[in-house]
Amino acid sequence: MQSSNKTGYTLLEIMITIVIILGLAALAIPRFGTQVKRIRSSEAAQMLLIIFGEQKDYFRENNVYADDTLWSDLGIDKPTLDNFGAIVLDDGTTNLSCGLGGNVQYIARTTSNDGEYTLYALTSGEIACKPVTGTCPGSPCTNMGYGDFTP
Repeated sequence: MQSSNKTGYTLLEIMITIVIILGLAALAIPRFGTQVKRIRSSEAAQMLLIIFGEQKDYFRENNVYADDTLWSDLGIDKPTLDNFGAIVLDDGTTNLSCGLGGNVQYIARTTSNDGEYTLYALTSGEIACKPVTGTCPGSPCTNMGYGDFTP
């Protein structure tokens, strides 16, 4: 009589392994997407902080913030961002409101290329995030760690 010493995995063992891998991927992919957005927004936030500094210098000299027609007066070239649209300067008189009973002014803003959210450089030096649609505060701003926008 011949003995059979076949080795290998059964179909059930392979299917269970695939289900476990798919379950782990389902948990990791949304978190990965949030991290990618966070990294992409950091480039824009850093540039907005640089512009904030230039705007403060301009304000000290002229007692007003530069608007979008005065890029050359700031002493920097208008930056191009990989994951955001053009940065728009504001003279600090436009209110940014989320319907929470308060207003703050901003001096520069840029919107993500996917159109989900806009980052603002506030006159206070903070970076605020506001979703283009939906409630404020809300995703994706809260998911990226910007927290609740409360003017």
